[in-house]
Amino acid sequence: MNKHFPLKAIALAIFTLVQLALVNAEPHGDHEAHATDDKHEESSGKNEESDDGHDHGESSGDEGHNENFVELSPDRAKKAGLQIVSAGPAQLQDSLKLYGETTINSNNIIHVVPRFAGTIQKVNKELGSPVKAGELLATIQSNESLSPYDIKAELDGVVISKDATRGEFVNEESEIFVIASLKDIWVNVAIFPKDLKRVRVGTSVRVTSKAINLMQLGEIGYIRPTLTEATRTALARIELDNESFNWLPGMFVEVEALLDSENVSLAVPNSSILLVENKQSVFVNGKSEDGELGFEVRHVQVGRTDGTTSEILSGLKAGDKIAAGRTFILKAELGKGAAEHSH
Repeated sequence: MNKHFPLKAIALAIFTLVQLALVNAEPHGDHEAHATDDKHEESSGKNEESDDGHDHGESSGDEGHNENFVELSPDRAKKAGLQIVSAGPAQLQDSLKLYGETTINSNNIIHVVPRFAGTIQKVNKELGSPVKAGELLATIQSNESLSPYDIKAELDGVVISKDATRGEFVNEESEIFVIASLKDIWVNVAIFPKDLKRVRVGTSVRVTSKAINLMQLGEIGYIRPTLTEATRTALARIELDNESFNWLPGMFVEVEALLDSENVSLAVPNSSILLVENKQSVFVNGKSEDGELGFEVRHVQVGRTDGTTSEILSGLKAGDKIAAGRTFILKAELGKGAAEHSH
C-alpha cells in the first residue's frame, strides 16, 4: 500500500484543482450573463426613450421653422430703411455712358480792344469782376485827338481775362479784356466711332458731376462730322442752362445718353434683387404660416436691365409686394436665423 500512495495523492490533488476551477468559473459566467442582460435592458431603455421623447421633439421643431422667412414688423422694416414696392410694368431705358468737359459757350464771349491807339488812363474792372452791359471798363486817351474815350462792356458777364494797366500804351490790336456770359455753358463730349449710330442731334442726356454732386438733363445739340485727329473720336456738344452758376468751365463730367426705351410687363428695382443661395432672389412681403409679418425669399429669373430697373421673367406676378432699398439687411437676418437654427 505504501507503494501506491504517491499515485493516489497525485490523483486526488488533480481532482481537487479541477473542482476549484469549476467553482471559480461559475460566478464569472453569471457576471457576464448579468452584464449582457443589463446592456440589453439599457439599450432597450434608450430605444424606448428615443422613440417616445428626443426624436419626436426634434421633428416637431423642424415642422415649425421656415428657413426662407424673415419675421419683421412694418415699423421695424421702416426704421431699417426698407421700402415696400409693387412688381409691375415698367419702361427700361437703354443708355450709353460718355465722358466730357464743361467749357464756355463761345457765342457768349466778347474780346474787348481799343477803338483808337492811346494810353490807358483808368481801369475800372479786375479779373473775375462781374459786369453789366454798358458798364465802364476803362478810359483811354487817344493819340490822335488827345481826347479820352471810354471802353464799355457789351454784355452781362464776368471778366475772364484782363491785360490793361494804367499808363500802358495800347493799339487797335491789343486785347485788354475778355468778357464771357456763364448763364449757359457747353459740355463737349467725345464719342467713339462705333457709338455714332446710337446717338444723334436731339438725343436726351443726363450730365453728372460727382465733384459737386450735381445732375442736370439736356440734349445733344451738335455732332461734328469729322473725327478729332489725336483721339479719333467725334465731338458732341450739349448746352446747359447755368443761371445758378453751379457749372464752372473746365469741370470733368459723366454724360449718360438716354437712348430708346422699351416697355416690359413685369419689373422691379435693382435694389430688390439679391443673391441668395447663389440664385437671384427678392423678398416678398407677407405672412408666415403662423401668421407673423415679414418677408419670404422668392427666387426669380431676371431679364433685361437698364441699370436701375430689371425685367422679371418668372418667380413673381404683377402686384406682388416686395422689399426695396436696404434689402441686404433682410439677407443678413436670413443668414443669422439659419445659423441659430442649425445649432
